[in-house]
Amino acid sequence: MTPSQLQNQAKVFLVEDSQSDIVLTKAMMKTRRIHFHMDVFRDGSEIISFLENATDDKYPDLILLDYNLPKVSGAQVLEFLRSAPTLAHIPVVICSGSEADDDLSNALQLGASAYMVKPLDEHKLEDATSVISTLEFVQIDNGWLLQSTESVAAH
Repeated sequence: MTPSQLQNQAKVFLVEDSQSDIVLTKAMMKTRRIHFHMDVFRDGSEIISFLENATDDKYPDLILLDYNLPKVSGAQVLEFLRSAPTLAHIPVVICSGSEADDDLSNALQLGASAYMVKPLDEHKLEDATSVISTLEFVQIDNGWLLQSTESVAAH
């Protein structure tokens, strides 16, 4: 990856309590050569605590949020994000094992940018991020780069 590509590499927060889903997501990225920086948070309270204390330059370009989390649910995290003026602009893609229409509509009503049914794969990720104007997939020599098209923290 060139220095320019590395600089524009998207910063993604994965909020997921299932170790197997974390491992599968990382394996999918590696196997399909999808490049982006990813930090993992194991529950809703962990990401809320981090974001409450973070500065703008620490905000992610995208949050992949499990909807069924222990302690603080994905819906509660989404409500927190959308109610905080400095965080409301961050795109959130819900990742869920549920295909129920009620879950999908509830997530979108709460302000999710998109909804993906697990397991994640590169096609679902590309489809979900295609509705987010601040992100794009770019083909590079060694795979795909999910990059930020602008500094999300600048909003």
